Amino acid sequence: MNETLSSAFWYMNQGWVGVTVGICGILYAVYQTMRRTHAAPCFQYTNQRFIEGSDGAIPGKVEVLFDGTAVDRLTLTQIVFWNDGPTPLRSQDIGGNTPISFSFGDGSILDVELSAVTRTANNLAAKPSEDRKSASVIFDFLDKDDGATIRIWHTGTKLRPSCSATVIGVPQGVKSLGRLPLQYAMRQRRRQTFLISLLRSPGTVGAATVIMGLAALAGTAFLNDDVFMKLNQLGEKTALTLRTAGAVVGALYLALGTSLLWLNRRRFPKGLQPED
Repeated sequence: MNETLSSAFWYMNQGWVGVTVGICGILYAVYQTMRRTHAAPCFQYTNQRFIEGSDGAIPGKVEVLFDGTAVDRLTLTQIVFWNDGPTPLRSQDIGGNTPISFSFGDGSILDVELSAVTRTANNLAAKPSEDRKSASVIFDFLDKDDGATIRIWHTGTKLRPSCSATVIGVPQGVKSLGRLPLQYAMRQRRRQTFLISLLRSPGTVGAATVIMGLAALAGTAFLNDDVFMKLNQLGEKTALTLRTAGAVVGALYLALGTSLLWLNRRRFPKGLQPED
C-alpha cells in the first residue's frame, strides 16, 4: 500500500503534470471567454451521386428521366441545417434580398423535401427557387438545436453545397461544418455488418486509443519500481526513465484519442439523423 502511494505521489510531483493541468485550465478559460452568445445557423451534409454526367458516361441513345425530366447527372444531397447558438434565430433576422439558400454550381434543383424536423412550431420549409438554381429555406424562428434535414435532388456539378445568406448579427452567415462523419452516413453503415461498421467507426478507434492512453498513464503511476526493473531485461534504463517514457506515450495516446473523438462527435441535433 505504501509503495502504491509513493508511486502516486511521485507521479503527481512531476513538473510536467502541473504544467499540463495549468494549460488545460487556461484553455478552459479561453473557451468560456469565446463561447458563443448569439444565434449560430450552420449545416452539415452528405451526398450520393447516382449518375455522373461526364462526357460519354451515358450513351446517346439512352435517356434518363427524373419525374419526367431528362437528366444527364443526378445527385442526392442531404443537408442537416440547425441553429447551434443559444439565441433564437428569427425570420426577421434574414435579409430579404439574400435568403438562406443552397446551390451546387451549374445545374438545376429537381426536388426538395424535408425528411426530419425538430419542431413543427418553427414552420420550417424548403423549396426550389424560381429559376431552380438553388433551394431556399424559410422559417418563423429557430431556438437552439431547432432545424431540419433537407433532401435535395439536383444535377449540380459540385458535391459540396454552397450557402448564401445575410443574417443580422451573424456576419459570417450560415456556417458550414463540413461533411457528416462516417458513422452518421446511414447509407454506408447499412451496407456493412455490425462488427465491420463498429471497427471502421472513428468513435471506436478514438475510444480504444483513449483507453490505451489511460492504461499507460495508470501503469506509470501505480506500478512500483521492481516491476519496471523486471520488464527491463537489458538493464540499461532506470525505472525513472521507463516511467517517464510510459507517461509520455500514455499522454500522446490520450491526446490522439480525445482529438479523434472530438472531431468525429455528433454536432447536429439527434432527431435530424439523415435517412438512407
